[in-house]
Amino acid sequence: MEEDFSNIEARKEKIKRLFKDPYKVGFAGILLLGIALRIYYFILTNGQPVWWDESDYLAYAKNLAGLGSTWIITIHHASLFPYVLALLFKIGLSETIIKFLIAFIPSVLLIPLIYLIVREMYEDKRIALIAAFLMATLWEVLFWSMRFHLEVPGLLTGFLAIYIFIKGYEKKERLFSIPPQWSMLAVVLLAVLTYSIRRGFFVFGVAIGVYL
Repeated sequence: MEEDFSNIEARKEKIKRLFKDPYKVGFAGILLLGIALRIYYFILTNGQPVWWDESDYLAYAKNLAGLGSTWIITIHHASLFPYVLALLFKIGLSETIIKFLIAFIPSVLLIPLIYLIVREMYEDKRIALIAAFLMATLWEVLFWSMRFHLEVPGLLTGFLAIYIFIKGYEKKERLFSIPPQWSMLAVVLLAVLTYSIRRGFFVFGVAIGVYL
């Protein structure tokens, strides 16, 4: 009983310390704002007609999943993305749930990821808060977060490669249970995955290569 009480008190102290840090409070507010905006637009756009690029990916994914479509994707849209959609269709998920998984959730994860990257790059944490706020509210990110499109999942894997590069390769710190000596392999795999999702995002791998 005493042990339970001490655990409760320890949690209370941890929460108090959290609210004493203005940067953590500021980031929590930015994250909540980003989530609220995404929920609002996700509900607003749910069920709306898809445009050409989205329909190209979706029709080909349904073809791959054996759902009656005979559409073959256009050459400039060929990527790993429709195969991921096809797998999700194959296991019986609806379009709404798939969009939530491949666009909404990655879009939310981009906010803390950008905050962590910029915090590692600059001593002034205010810069990280500004970067996180821009990621949370930028109209273009919000737009792509509501679409069956490549930008948001591609950005997530690309920025994740950068974060692992900074923490694992540059600072030699263990991250996500990845030993520092294996971090560069993870970076390469993520860079390749990013390119496989969207070919235009080869710039992530090139930027890391030029830096090296």
